Amino acid sequence: MHKSIKKTALICAGLLICTGAFADSLKLTVQDSVKRALEGNITLKQSQLNLNSLKRTKNLSWGVISPTVTASGSWGKATENELESLGFNIGLNLALTPSLYTSINGAVLNYEKGLLDYESAVKSIELNVRKVYYSLLFEKENIALQNQTVESSKKQYESTQAKYNRGAIPQIDVLSSQVTYQNNQLNLENQKMQFVNDIANFKQLLGIDQSEEVELTGSLEDLISNKDISIEGIEIKNSKVASLEKQIEIARNNLLSTRFTAWGPTLSASYSYAPGATSLDDFETWKDGGRFSVSASIPLDGFLPWSRGAQSIYAQQDGLKNLELQLNDAKTSQQVNIDSCLRKINQYKQGVELRKKSVELAQKSYNMMLEAYNHGTRDLITLQNSADKLLQAQVQLKSEIFNLAAAQLDLENEIGVEYGSLSK
Repeated sequence: MHKSIKKTALICAGLLICTGAFADSLKLTVQDSVKRALEGNITLKQSQLNLNSLKRTKNLSWGVISPTVTASGSWGKATENELESLGFNIGLNLALTPSLYTSINGAVLNYEKGLLDYESAVKSIELNVRKVYYSLLFEKENIALQNQTVESSKKQYESTQAKYNRGAIPQIDVLSSQVTYQNNQLNLENQKMQFVNDIANFKQLLGIDQSEEVELTGSLEDLISNKDISIEGIEIKNSKVASLEKQIEIARNNLLSTRFTAWGPTLSASYSYAPGATSLDDFETWKDGGRFSVSASIPLDGFLPWSRGAQSIYAQQDGLKNLELQLNDAKTSQQVNIDSCLRKINQYKQGVELRKKSVELAQKSYNMMLEAYNHGTRDLITLQNSADKLLQAQVQLKSEIFNLAAAQLDLENEIGVEYGSLSK
């Protein structure tokens, strides 16, 4: 009993959402949904934190060339004559290696890579939000169609019951119409339940509290554009290709750093100032002392092919070649995906026009069958088949429109342009 009540409550909630019956519900267009997702999506917030960390590292990367400063002091007391002494030491050390350049450059490149990753995450979130939004519109309009079918089958059942009571038709027609009506009701309830679940997932994607009711505005029909889709003259900016290109820059910098470590000389300079220890009873006598030294060292590890340094260089070279192969493959895949999206768009546009004609024909057929059934020249099964074909044609049209919108989004994502710009 408890499960039945819970299920009924959820279905009622879905019906209220579908019909926009909440007076204080949050009305969302697709642009509103994208804006909320960019502000409230958890994954995107995590990406922003990572980007901030990389930016901080980049801004402070110059710190690797700062010198090291040390200071020390001493106090002592002789056991023989109990003379106390005091001493100070201040040191300055600086080490310069070729790897300093690659370290600073690496921080810059890592930040640029992080920026690309963040922009890619933003595009991915927006793409997902738009697809889910259009999918929910598709579900919402299918529920409206199914609701019409339920109402129609209910009227047919009541009409058939009345004809049976007058003795005009056999009982089998009443039972058949009743089964059709109940099946349509069950399908409607299942679709509403699915819509409620998908709306909950959509709220989570947008970062909206589950207690807040939302209403989707717009229609799938608004997504249809008669404009021919063309990418001629558009500068293609594929996120995967851009990311691999930046990874190659980072790999080259890492290879250079490894070479510097294996072969590059290190120049060290230090200066220390140490006033000599003096008796606390005689501050006029100080033994000032200072020392400046410079040293240079050249590693020989990289010149030995079996050494760790040489093996590290070989590994970096192999990794760089692997990334270059991935980049070539990504560029090929990019062109394949673009061509595929263009073919799908053209196919779905033709499909939409054909589905519209199919709906018109199915509607005429159903109207003729309904009139014939009311005059007794067609049986109930024929009328029900006609109604099923009409519903199927309507759903197929909605599906074709959704597929067209999704294919266009995929193309815009593949070439890196603003979503919706190709249909403007």
